[in-house]
Amino acid sequence: MLEDAITTKRTGEKAGIVSSFGLVVRIAILIIALIVSSVAITSYETRTVEPQAEWEILVRPFDMSVDWWDDIAFYNATEGWVIGQGDNGTDFEDKYNGIVMHTSNGGRDWDLVFADSEVFMFHEKIEIVDVDTVWIATDEGLLHTENRGEDWAFVPGTASSNFATVTFRDPSYGMASISRKLLYTDDGGSSWHDLETWSFEETLFEINFVGDDVIWACGYTGIYRSPDGGTTWHRQRNRSTNAMSVIDESKAWALGWDLGVSHCTDGMTWSEDMTVSGWRDTYDHYRDIEFIDEDNGWLVGNGLNTLAYTPDGGINWYSQSLSGDMTSIDFINETHGWAAGWNGVIAKTTTGNLFGSKLIVDGDEIPGLGMGVSHPRLPKSAGLVNTILLIAIPILYIVERVVFVIKRNRNKVKETVYEISNTSSRH
Repeated sequence: MLEDAITTKRTGEKAGIVSSFGLVVRIAILIIALIVSSVAITSYETRTVEPQAEWEILVRPFDMSVDWWDDIAFYNATEGWVIGQGDNGTDFEDKYNGIVMHTSNGGRDWDLVFADSEVFMFHEKIEIVDVDTVWIATDEGLLHTENRGEDWAFVPGTASSNFATVTFRDPSYGMASISRKLLYTDDGGSSWHDLETWSFEETLFEINFVGDDVIWACGYTGIYRSPDGGTTWHRQRNRSTNAMSVIDESKAWALGWDLGVSHCTDGMTWSEDMTVSGWRDTYDHYRDIEFIDEDNGWLVGNGLNTLAYTPDGGINWYSQSLSGDMTSIDFINETHGWAAGWNGVIAKTTTGNLFGSKLIVDGDEIPGLGMGVSHPRLPKSAGLVNTILLIAIPILYIVERVVFVIKRNRNKVKETVYEISNTSSRH
């Protein structure tokens, strides 16, 4: 008797494009055979897709223990920054030692450019204005450098102000969140003023500019959007949100520490939270998300699978091999990215758009076929064959396996291949 079906996904070159008619015929043959043999596809074995993305753990060339990295950001393929909490190993009072490091060769070597035992950095973000100018929001005020980290200074009047985030639209105009208030600058950060149109008692974790008008933001109590440069604001979601990745004026992704991942495609409506296998029941697991376009996105956090990648806008997610709990991720294109996390781990990849093991999203194990139900991840033409009720020769009793293509991923060299094996014919 035919046992549990096994599906595998692998990448490779395809000789030609499968026509819609051919696709229907192939799926129909498979479903007819399954009907005759009274077998439904209800489970599958997770296989590893080759080739996999490779992440390299970078060596830290400095004498300091790092508790965690809070954020990592790159300006280009060579210039990057990372911030976090260090420990000099001698004094408990110096345990929470705010540190900033800089690299000029893509992360191969790092220089410690700032360290202060009085500065605490937790859930702070790096804002890179240009190759020389960098801003960081800290609990001691707004910290910045204008010469690539050689000198640092706090903005006068912001000391001990407990800033949460700072973002610049251009070298002159920026915003910063502080103790449930929103500030703005129009002179490159020399002076900061209250934004009177901000009426929510909310400390923001992130602020994202899209052009001159649209602003997305998120914080403890929700997601906010301004369509007119900050003149008016609307709360779109009343749930704690600690990270966002904005694609354009209407599309964005967001995540909560223990709530899951959601996305918006029309600038207004957010999807229900999505959870990925391996992270549920893990405290503080969803930490950062990064989309560089509509298709390619990465998700990091704490738990069994610490890094996930989607090549198709969140339809499918794949685990990439990277040990440790990650807190931040940054990509400059589809292939080149960096991740940072607990215990001072910094990792780099140049193959970030390659697959790994297929992940289960919200308990949906089967990435393709279902008997009698049109699966939303199949091409529309495949849904037609689910109504076919015919009797035919049980092909799967004759051959050991049937292999056919279900879909291609946007004309890339990657293709999805389903393999149905008849284990009863083997000895």
